[in-house]
Amino acid sequence: MPLCAWADGPTLQVELLAPPELKQALEENLDIVRWSQRGGLTAGQIEHLFTTAPAQVRDIAATEGYFDARVESSLQQSAEVRLVRLSVEAGEPVLIETVDVAFVGPILQDPEGEARIRHARRAFRIQPGQRFRQADWDEAKARVLRSIARKRYATAELAQSQARIDPGKRTARLKVQVDSGPVVTLGSMRITGLQRYGERLVRNLNPIRAGAEYDEDELLRFQRRLLSSGYFASAIVGSSPRRSAPADTPILVSLVESESRRIELGAGYSTDRNARAQASYRDNNLFDRAWRFSTSLSVDRLVQELH
Repeated sequence: MPLCAWADGPTLQVELLAPPELKQALEENLDIVRWSQRGGLTAGQIEHLFTTAPAQVRDIAATEGYFDARVESSLQQSAEVRLVRLSVEAGEPVLIETVDVAFVGPILQDPEGEARIRHARRAFRIQPGQRFRQADWDEAKARVLRSIARKRYATAELAQSQARIDPGKRTARLKVQVDSGPVVTLGSMRITGLQRYGERLVRNLNPIRAGAEYDEDELLRFQRRLLSSGYFASAIVGSSPRRSAPADTPILVSLVESESRRIELGAGYSTDRNARAQASYRDNNLFDRAWRFSTSLSVDRLVQELH
């Protein structure tokens, strides 16, 4: 079914004939397809979109591993409609020939380094024989880097990233080198957002001791503790480690406090107890001391309860 745009000017319709392995990428990224679903195009704009479409098709096909795609295009014009037909032949895909994931830096002297490197290589996932896709390549690099950076080596970076494509042989040779950087340790907290509560409340919820090695899971655990405490509506815990100063990296805590007082009312009905009513009151900052107080009252035909 043609894609089209209704406008005061000429209507643009696009018929895209492409193999399944390319069609979704083309529909999502081709300018002429996206603009065909909008209005307000002039004849000149449609002509420009039509002229540039074949080159865009070939560029998008290359990101999907098809470096020899062929495009046939035609434009039929009438007073009210511009019908563009794009017929795409993908050709043979480029296949991955070799994968080289290497590591440099202090991780090579780490007693746990060998296991970390094995895990990171498994996280890369791309294997020889697979079709090369730019999205897969980008995601694989991000996964292997994150695998190293999430614990101890928070400043890990890609020292080398290379995809050597041979369109003639239809092969790709991938090489990634990760530089772990130094071991990062965590230091004091820098807290923003507190108004009613003191910093002591936040410190008591912090499971990370000063001088501990960077661990993303521990930062997330600290964040969950803050959120589950009931004192905060929002909590973000992170850090900004630097290679030039990896020791005692501050823990950055950004908070939005919850309302300290809350009243809840409810009502219902059941066949055995008829009408019932509930009321509860909670104060997370009693006497401005961050003490918690809560009480509730439930009343129905048979029972009255005060907690």
